[in-house]
Amino acid sequence: MAQTLRLPARVEDLTAAWLSEVLGREVAEVAVPEVVLGTATKVRLELTYADDAAVAPPRELCAKGGLDERLAGWGLGPAYVLEARFFADVAPHLGTGVPRCWFAGVDDGAGTGLVLLDDLAASGCAFGDPTCPWSADLVAAALELLAGWHARTGAPGAPRPAWLTAGAAAVRGTARTFLTREHWEPHFAQEGAPVLPARLQDPERLLRAFEHLWALDDAAAHCVVHGDAHVGNTFVTADGRPGFLDWQTACLGPWSADVAYFVGGALTVEDRRVHERDLLHGYLEALSAHGGPQVSRDEAWADYVRHALHGVLWAATPAVMQPLERIVAMAQRYAAAIEDLEVLDALSA
Repeated sequence: MAQTLRLPARVEDLTAAWLSEVLGREVAEVAVPEVVLGTATKVRLELTYADDAAVAPPRELCAKGGLDERLAGWGLGPAYVLEARFFADVAPHLGTGVPRCWFAGVDDGAGTGLVLLDDLAASGCAFGDPTCPWSADLVAAALELLAGWHARTGAPGAPRPAWLTAGAAAVRGTARTFLTREHWEPHFAQEGAPVLPARLQDPERLLRAFEHLWALDDAAAHCVVHGDAHVGNTFVTADGRPGFLDWQTACLGPWSADVAYFVGGALTVEDRRVHERDLLHGYLEALSAHGGPQVSRDEAWADYVRHALHGVLWAATPAVMQPLERIVAMAQRYAAAIEDLEVLDALSA
């Protein structure tokens, strides 16, 4: 369970005294080599411990949470709380592929959360970049990882913390906002905005498709899903093993929500067209091998097709949330997938 206490609200509040308290090891000095601003602020820390003989926690850590006062009014606190709860309650059951966590805390008074993770950059990890598609082999390795998690968390008796909801409320709320005329029309009128195929230019039609998809998801068999499993939320270790970051939208849902969204954005359009069926079949084999359900290929393909819809939200993402070059790259891949797979027809929208 995530610890409940008063959390730092600014980078400057990550003091030696506070870190000593939560890490259970006396910190003599704190250096901050880098601050990465974003929806959640990431602060790379280099710690000097009073006792250098111990080996854990490591000197290099990353603090992640609501540490940017400029975002205080954006209502992002629940996302930080959810990620802290994920690392406290769910991550220990997943094994490899998630950053090691040294502290996960929730500040009930402020309605926010914070985690202290291994500094992956210090260990030579590379971070996924939506402008740099992956190879089919690396995508297959990531699907193997997802299959293990989906199998373990979908099994009878698997840990299901009470805070886990069916579907990510933040994602559904964002979709409903993006798919309003008030957001949609000025967004796509901007210079450099993504260009969508004609069939994908009606936000009301897209919202009907999403509402249909969410109703199916709520009634489906559930496991713990990432909820935002795109290539930009990944890392690759120095020895080539993939993993997933940014668990602020973890929720209960069908396995296909993660799989279709990840495949559609991680590969070039050409590679997806060539490899997606084989990748899906490999995932299904891994899911069964890890003790998960045996899903027929036809049923799995139908689920995969429907969940390709999720990626269209990239096209409506404002530049304050993602760099424009990433938005355009992902929008092109996902739009092509939705058209190729005739997703709107599958959802009767």
